[in-house]
Amino acid sequence: MIMIMIIIIKKRYKDYANNYNKKLFIFIFEKMAMNLYKLIEETYMKFNSNQSGVHKDYSTILLEILKEKQMWPSLKIKKFRNESNLCLIHNSYKSDNNETFKELYDECRSVVLDFSRSIGNNVVISYSNSIPVRLGIQDYTSNYYQPTDKSYVAMDGTLISVYYHNSKWYFGSSCCPDINGSKFSHPSKTHGYMLDEVLFEIFKNKVDIKDPNISTTLRGLLTSNLSPLFSYEFVLIHHENIHILDYTKELGENYKCLFHINTKNRITLAEENLDLKPLEFLGIRYPHKFKSPEEGISYLGMNEGSIIIKKEGGKLFKISNDKIHHFEEVNANNYNNWYNLFYVYMLQKPNYNINEYIQEFLSQKPDINLNEYLTAYNDINTIFMIMTEVIYNLYISTTNYYPKYKRFKVNLDIDRTLHPVMRFHLAQLRQKQTSIYTTAIITQKEIFNYLCHSNNIKNIKKIITHISQNKNYDLPPEILQIFSTINIKLFF
Repeated sequence: MIMIMIIIIKKRYKDYANNYNKKLFIFIFEKMAMNLYKLIEETYMKFNSNQSGVHKDYSTILLEILKEKQMWPSLKIKKFRNESNLCLIHNSYKSDNNETFKELYDECRSVVLDFSRSIGNNVVISYSNSIPVRLGIQDYTSNYYQPTDKSYVAMDGTLISVYYHNSKWYFGSSCCPDINGSKFSHPSKTHGYMLDEVLFEIFKNKVDIKDPNISTTLRGLLTSNLSPLFSYEFVLIHHENIHILDYTKELGENYKCLFHINTKNRITLAEENLDLKPLEFLGIRYPHKFKSPEEGISYLGMNEGSIIIKKEGGKLFKISNDKIHHFEEVNANNYNNWYNLFYVYMLQKPNYNINEYIQEFLSQKPDINLNEYLTAYNDINTIFMIMTEVIYNLYISTTNYYPKYKRFKVNLDIDRTLHPVMRFHLAQLRQKQTSIYTTAIITQKEIFNYLCHSNNIKNIKKIITHISQNKNYDLPPEILQIFSTINIKLFF
């Protein structure tokens, strides 16, 4: 009986992914394009007019605005611990939903904001120009090539940003304000810990390994060679932080090092010339610079990897062959393989699915037990079908929509009884109802697309956890078992 139900649900959703975005781009969020200045201005206004009786810091209000305008999770907010006036705003780097706010999306590739400053002076540091636009070889040579372009080997690692603000040095990444809380490819080591391992190799003759504050000491030794007037960007290359490329052949076993890729004047925003390799004396490395863009393109023909093209105006492009592009598109490269499988599923690519990912990336690994993933596609697909069904039923039971007026009425007697996770998603869908899907009440197809394309895996995990622990949805035991099992496997 369960299999029959699943087959019916699968059939119902067969064409969902193909219809995504047909209505999305019809709607324009505001009459005037939103930019970062306007977003900051609106945050100040809502902070000063907050009369809810509940204290909200700036980053909380900023996040509420992004959700209200359907810009989250394409744009994300990260808070600084114990510093309520600071926050990091960054985009998802891969988004199909940003045409309606493209200017803001591009501005917010990675920006640190300080709301204790006067409006207009809130940007502490911006790495928007430091994150390259990805291009294929043919696209670059046909449409973007200039003989004045500078080209370098692209280092495949984690971007580390170092800057001075409020009388202290900060170490962050492009999407995390504190590298001590940033990890991805390794289940326990943070990027901060890996950075300290690199710095220990550089400064081991100047520190005591037993020093309980050795991390602070090591980073202080690094910043003693830096200027507070500049911001710095490094790429962390570590044998336990492999993204696409393994540098063992080039850098040796258990390699760990820093590559200095940019220094920017924080007053003029001008980028410094790194040709003289100013930090090389410390043991910090620099990417190889090609004599010409043609030499860089030739390098791609003989080597795995990518190159960075830097335009005269400073704009960056990352040029890769089709193999690297494919890897970057379909492999989230998380240490948890189930995270990667959910990532592939939520892409909803018509020509690539979970089973193909398993064959390409997992079947070649000797330490992988493929039996664990035999039913991965069916299990994940079932979870999304059931989540869609549950949320749809909650939506139509709590929401009356009037298309003539583009308004809805919520049955609060039911809505108040629901779990906060479900109430959140119903609220998000109601916003989409009045802004995108205005002609009729939202369908299951549109809810499925919302789950796949307007949420990150963290949000999906919360729904899975809720359903796995709740028996009020009258789901068969076999289905609940799938939710419970995946809830355990999908950890991060």
